Amino acid sequence: MSEKPQLTREEKARRIAYRKRRKLIFPVARVMALMTVVLSLVFFIVLMTLGMLPFKYLLRILVVLLIIDLIIFLLGFSKKVKNKGKVWQIAISLVLCILMVIGSIKIPAVKGQIERMFNRIPLEKEVVYNVYVLKDSSAQNLKDLEQGSIGFQSIMEDEEVEYIFEKLSKEMSTKQLSKRDCHSVIDSINKLYNGVVDAILLNETSVAILSNYEDYKDFAQRARSIYTCTRNVRLKSEAEKVKSITTTPFVVGIVGNDEWYLDNLNMESGFRSDVNMIVAVNPNTSQVLLISVPRDSYVAVNGEETKMDKLTHATFFEGINGWINTLEKLLGFEMNYFVKVNFSSVVKIVDAIGGLDIDNPYGFETSAVTYYDEERDVEQHVLKYFPEGELHLNGAEALGYVRERYNLPDGDLGRNMHQTLVIKALVKKATSAEVIINYEKLLNALSNTFMTNMEVKQIMELGRMQLDKNPHWEIMNVGIKGESDFAYSMEVGEELSMLILDEESVNKATYYINALLNGERISIGN
Repeated sequence: MSEKPQLTREEKARRIAYRKRRKLIFPVARVMALMTVVLSLVFFIVLMTLGMLPFKYLLRILVVLLIIDLIIFLLGFSKKVKNKGKVWQIAISLVLCILMVIGSIKIPAVKGQIERMFNRIPLEKEVVYNVYVLKDSSAQNLKDLEQGSIGFQSIMEDEEVEYIFEKLSKEMSTKQLSKRDCHSVIDSINKLYNGVVDAILLNETSVAILSNYEDYKDFAQRARSIYTCTRNVRLKSEAEKVKSITTTPFVVGIVGNDEWYLDNLNMESGFRSDVNMIVAVNPNTSQVLLISVPRDSYVAVNGEETKMDKLTHATFFEGINGWINTLEKLLGFEMNYFVKVNFSSVVKIVDAIGGLDIDNPYGFETSAVTYYDEERDVEQHVLKYFPEGELHLNGAEALGYVRERYNLPDGDLGRNMHQTLVIKALVKKATSAEVIINYEKLLNALSNTFMTNMEVKQIMELGRMQLDKNPHWEIMNVGIKGESDFAYSMEVGEELSMLILDEESVNKATYYINALLNGERISIGN
């Protein structure tokens, strides 16, 4: 029987030191292996709750994490792995743990950024009414009007009139106020100027209209308010949401108002709709239909033939709901969602995705390329020539491109075509890999840039579908045409320049939007 070789003193010391290191390294390796498994589970749960990745991607990530966890676990708990291997396992586990902690923090932050993209939809609006008298009137308060008469617009709802005059009566000793019907804002003011009434009742939205008309711009200098009454009105969106936007055709209305302040995006009324776009989407056929309705279209507001006016006036009193109802009645469909943007929204969105590439059909010059000078609180106009052919537009240029109408061959109809070109370019760019890779920059830039009744989970659904199926969207457009003429404005009370819509183009748009919503694959000819 052979004897064991005698170890040298140095060899004995080396082995003792190795065992001591092993006693330290083994527990650390096992703890790090367990931490890796636990943190990978947490990371996967957080990733799953984000709701953005398709199932096939989640499954792949789960398989990769399980393989990594298994390897790390075996390395950490196996007694056959030497100290050097354990050290490598600890280092790798540490890196993985750090990455998964960062990911578990970052993913909810991304969801928060997506939520902050949206301005909250107001649940109620505050309507402010003022009683105006002439500047030189002796009336200082409501009691001074007890023997006088107050004019009000007959287009106001009965409930609205009853509420306001009840408030007025409580401020006065008389219960029988002398009221005088006025058929419009202008009629109210003319009756006040001509002494037909002693005072008029107007809400602030009505007064805002006056800035557009030369003869009434000085209203603030010629009249003064002696009483203010506010009324809170509960709001309910008229849009009917669908169960799943990845399997059911749906319609999004895009309304753009003519101002810069992002804080005012949730303003329910008192704004003009400069952009009126209907986007119908069929996720099953991967078709998108764009219908641009001119702002000056002569339409029945809320579908009421007694309230004919410009489409851009539909939002003045009724807000988003009035706009939705008007377009639904015009084209015979049900709107599911809306997106409200303004000038700043357009500039920020286009710049955030790195600009847009469009094929400009003809050259034209415009001074409407704009940006907002916040320090001076003024809109700056820049002269710009857009040549025919391929163009790359930044945010300010894209805004100028969609705002110009006076230097275009077809005026407002030409502007609608430009809006359609820009929307098409936006859809193409937003679904590109370039934008998806730079999502963080995009989310930061889009914070509070628009208001919509779409929920975050629905936005996630669309993103998940895009990643899962990568559909090639076919984007088509139908234009609504008309002839310029003068027609009576219900809101203003006098004839204004309107676009009298061509019935054939309206019927064509109605046919295609309803065919798409009914699940048909549409083909639009010239």
